[in-house]
Amino acid sequence: MDEIIFFSDFSATHTNRGCQALTYGSFHFINQILGLNNAIIISPSYYYRRKRIDEQHVLQLSTDENVEITIRFYWAPEIIFTSILCKLFGGKIGFGKFYKDITRVEHIFNISGGDGFSDIYSSKSFRHLFWPSFIGSFLNKKLILLPQTIGPFKKTCNRLLAEYAIRKAEKVFVRDLVFADDLNRLRVSYKLTNDVSYYMIPQEVKINIETNAVGINISGLAFYNNFSDLKGRFPYYKDLIIKIINFFQEHRVPVYLIPHTYNHETPEINSDDLQASKDIYQSLKNKTGIKIIDADYIAPELKYIISKFDFFIGTRLHANFAAIYSHVPAFGLAYSYKFAGSFDQYGLNDHYSNVIDMNMEDINKIVHRIEKCYLLRQVTKEKLIDVLKSI
Repeated sequence: MDEIIFFSDFSATHTNRGCQALTYGSFHFINQILGLNNAIIISPSYYYRRKRIDEQHVLQLSTDENVEITIRFYWAPEIIFTSILCKLFGGKIGFGKFYKDITRVEHIFNISGGDGFSDIYSSKSFRHLFWPSFIGSFLNKKLILLPQTIGPFKKTCNRLLAEYAIRKAEKVFVRDLVFADDLNRLRVSYKLTNDVSYYMIPQEVKINIETNAVGINISGLAFYNNFSDLKGRFPYYKDLIIKIINFFQEHRVPVYLIPHTYNHETPEINSDDLQASKDIYQSLKNKTGIKIIDADYIAPELKYIISKFDFFIGTRLHANFAAIYSHVPAFGLAYSYKFAGSFDQYGLNDHYSNVIDMNMEDINKIVHRIEKCYLLRQVTKEKLIDVLKSI
């Protein structure tokens, strides 16, 4: 009987192309370290009252390779009851859909948007993403943490839950070293490697990008400045973006505004990159040399487009990863602690600036840093080629 693999979680249809990239890249990565062979792949989820119907997906990893994934919904009380029975009786007693599946599971892979081991967004979000890893650890399954950022943790209980799973994990991969001291404290061996989006194969699309063009990813989250816990923390982000665009216009450099989290048909309120790009474009007094990437591209296609730029400026982390992994010099407009660890790993210590809680005086400083990085882009490109070979 074929093994069942639990993969947490499937996000190839998410509006956030960074989450898409993590799903695509994860299966390439899993193939390298384990091999999917004939395994049945399930992305486990749950429901409480209204029963959910399982979803079947086929993910095209390359022109000649597809992966079939089932998003399977289990009744939450059944998950808890079955897990306790399996723990007490070694899996010999049980019934129901979850029991039939969990007793055939050997490996559980966790990526969960790159944030599965952090409560940075909320405890509710952490536990929603973390539960398959906890169940796997509880039942002594082979838990593998795919390359991600671990931490930070706001609440001690969440940290303790995460550390329990980490200590019992079969393998721990990280994409940065921000949690390295804690892993050493826990005496957990780990391996530093690239973010899994590195392994995602770009998918070619018919598009003409002008020579020497610069790509700019505008985050709708920062632009509208009205998103959840980050509300009100980007008062000058729009002014910064306009200043950056004006800088390249003055130097007659073509600029493409490229979204990375967006719903092409129905823009997402307070977070849609494409709508933010359109709003910025409309506000420009001078629109010369500015174009918008306006099509419903998936993550592998956006990675291909970004690879065609001469220089890239991004607010979404995985938009920057798409550039870095394509040897395109990138500058990050950071609003998360994750930028520092990710950029520093590739020797890009001076290639990002914090835009959260910045003031008006910071705008010229950031544009000046971008100018310096832009002028040294060829040197950076050669550095990226060497660094990526060594990781």
